[in-house]
Amino acid sequence: MITNYINDRVSRQNTIRTQVEALHARFFKKYSRYLQEGTWQDESYIDDNKYYLDAVDVAYTSSRPQL
Repeated sequence: MITNYINDRVSRQNTIRTQVEALHARFFKKYSRYLQEGTWQDESYIDDNKYYLDAVDVAYTSSRPQL
């Protein structure tokens, strides 16, 4: 009885995992070039908050029209 329940849950979990992986692949295929364009890595960042605040600053600056 409990074994059937566990097997059912494991099967359901595997199905959901497969669905999530398929969605992830579709998302990446569609949006990867946009995500890669807006990302950067810099080893000088040791504080996640500083990295986040710099990203917010860049996003704010980039969202304003340039004359």
